Amino acid sequence: AAVAKGEVEMGNKEKARECPRMKKFEQYGCDLEESAYEMATKCADPNVENVNWFMSTAANKKLAAIEAMEAWYSEITKGHMEQKTGSQNLLLPELNIRQFARMVWDTNTQMGCGIHECSAKPKNIAWYANMDRVWANMEIQFT
Repeated sequence: AAVAKGEVEMGNKEKARECPRMKKFEQYGCDLEESAYEMATKCADPNVENVNWFMSTAANKKLAAIEAMEAWYSEITKGHMEQKTGSQNLLLPELNIRQFARMVWDTNTQMGCGIHECSAKPKNIAWYANMDRVWANMEIQFT
């Protein structure tokens, strides 16, 4: 809600603009969880598009997932979005807010996560979906 209301302070100490089109996640995506789990079981190379690895020292998978989500969300406190007229809230690579942007993308309506152990290191993959597309969004590796 803070993002939608324009209450998020960015790394440059300015507030992000309001996001009136941002949708609330109405439900957890069990189908997305299944897809994320299938992706995680492949123990794939992390050097692919739309995958982010996060190393965690949390005591369990639930806490590690929370830690990863908080790290991705907090990207905005280190980076920022341009707020000039005509360029507000554009996602540019040099802003270093890719995972934050994917978490709050205005057309996302569902989220699902899957966890699988690869070489004794669990991987968590989160998928987001809107009405007409689904994509792999983030992958976490726990220690």
